[in-house]
Amino acid sequence: MVSILLRSKWMSKNSKTSSNKAIAAWTSLGIIIGAVIGSKTGEVGFWVSMGICFGAALGATIGKKN
Repeated sequence: MVSILLRSKWMSKNSKTSSNKAIAAWTSLGIIIGAVIGSKTGEVGFWVSMGICFGAALGATIGKKN
């Protein structure tokens, strides 16, 4: 009985894997771009945080479309 309940919770979690993958991919890309811009300008903390914000926003938007 417990395994059936756990499986149903696991299945409901996996229904959003494509949107989660899109958010993760775009967030990591935002971190990379933010680190590059930050190393060039000398404000790494600011640009990495901006990269995380914009990457997560783009990933959430693209994840909802798919």
